[in-house]
Amino acid sequence: MARPHEAHDEEERVAIQAILGELPENHPAREAYNAGANPIQLVNFVDREDLAEKLNHAWVDWYTRRLRRQRKGSVT
Repeated sequence: MARPHEAHDEEERVAIQAILGELPENHPAREAYNAGANPIQLVNFVDREDLAEKLNHAWVDWYTRRLRRQRKGSVT
């Protein structure tokens, strides 16, 4: 896994933290995030479909931003 809290960008980090805020402090998804899991990996730790969907959207939103920056030539 990646380093702890290594979100792709600040918007993704904020979104993931808001989603995880809906879970108990000792939830496995929070532990996985602290260990460096990305939103797609976190989906495997949540048993609520709404949270899995939110995590998926957080990743898709990041990817969309990345593609836009890439088209503008600002992504290496």
